[in-house]
Amino acid sequence: MQQNKAEHTTITYRDIKNLNKEQFIAALKEAPWDSAFIFDDPDDVVDAWYVIFQGLVDRFLPLKHKRVKRKSQPKWFNNNISSTDLRSAINFSLKPTKAVPTTTGLITGERKIT
Repeated sequence: MQQNKAEHTTITYRDIKNLNKEQFIAALKEAPWDSAFIFDDPDDVVDAWYVIFQGLVDRFLPLKHKRVKRKSQPKWFNNNISSTDLRSAINFSLKPTKAVPTTTGLITGERKIT
């Protein structure tokens, strides 16, 4: 029996697709930030601030788990590439080329200069 080369793994990410920005900003404004500054030790202040902020992030940007074939994408696939860029590149590459009659036959993609 042959084993599957590319076994699936599970990645964990924040779901920002369904984020309601207005509600998230309102919750940030209403958060009890002053309660973080009651401590004398700066490390305790940062820890308290982080607990408040992380609670809001967990509430509005829940963790999602997704089963994928590759844990990481190829190096050329980065955040600078948008889905519209990919879609237009795919559409451009799939666009049929026109066949141009020449003396030797049909050559696709070339223009006859007269």
